[in-house]
Amino acid sequence: MPKFIPHDARRSLSTLLSEHGVAPHVTEKMLGHTMRGGMAVYNKHDWMKEQSEGYELYCNLIRGSKSNLVNVV
Repeated sequence: MPKFIPHDARRSLSTLLSEHGVAPHVTEKMLGHTMRGGMAVYNKHDWMKEQSEGYELYCNLIRGSKSNLVNVV
């Protein structure tokens, strides 16, 4: 198995949330990225409610995958 680095967790969050319908601009804000282009100039909304929902979804997805793991001794 390849070495897991912190950036892999960010990539996993972005991928999982995209797969579950979270808008890309919300995921970008969750990752601490700044908006670019016209969106950065004209739209100053922070999408806090949507970010909160995204974090909750991610938490539930992680919990769900964790509960599907099998202990191998």
